[in-house]
Amino acid sequence: MHFEGRLGPLDVEVWGDKPNGADGDTYQAKREGKERFNADNPGFLGIHFADCYSDERLAEILEPHLGAVAPFRFDRPTDRIIPSTHWSNTDELLEYCRSFAASQPNGEFPTEEWLRKRGKWAERPGPAYNTLSVYIKTWLGGVRELRKFLGQAHVSTVKWDRDTVLERWKVFREVHGMTPNAMRARHARGQGQYAIDVVREAGALAVAASKYVGGSAAADEATGFKPNRRKRGRPS
Repeated sequence: MHFEGRLGPLDVEVWGDKPNGADGDTYQAKREGKERFNADNPGFLGIHFADCYSDERLAEILEPHLGAVAPFRFDRPTDRIIPSTHWSNTDELLEYCRSFAASQPNGEFPTEEWLRKRGKWAERPGPAYNTLSVYIKTWLGGVRELRKFLGQAHVSTVKWDRDTVLERWKVFREVHGMTPNAMRARHARGQGQYAIDVVREAGALAVAASKYVGGSAAADEATGFKPNRRKRGRPS
């Protein structure tokens, strides 16, 4: 991708992990070659593909080149709620989930435990919908948020335990690119624009992590995230 930045034209490369299947070494060699070729190009910008699924992370990367630009063009009601990095993924998913809910005996979208056949639903008939559960978490923020979009917010309840906290913690980190505690701190300082529901979710998740997991650092460790450590003098 090529576009004009504040300081001149930018050449953007979105890095993948293993686009050639198991042949990750081939891709790594290609990436290193491109990085060497562009070593003297001040307009070259490499972005890891996972960062493209987080509004906060992508905004942080692009701000030095484009400034801070909040989404301002909304075509659908859900666009104001769903992170802009997921707009192109969510339309078909929402329609599928609406049909899925209509197929249930009570017309309500089921819980994540039901989808994954866990807990009291471990022996229910029918297949598990693990992939659907992952998409709902990654693109919509979880079943609770999905039910809001479907007009079924009254159905949602959260029963916290260690497994639930860790599952939601991992999704929050992947979607927002930071810990719930970090988001609460940024919101309190007036840094960034976060929907109030997301800030409330961050608060509830931070409290639950403290109670059931042992705090933010323990939740990060249990879900495979490394704490962000910035060098002194670097802009945050």
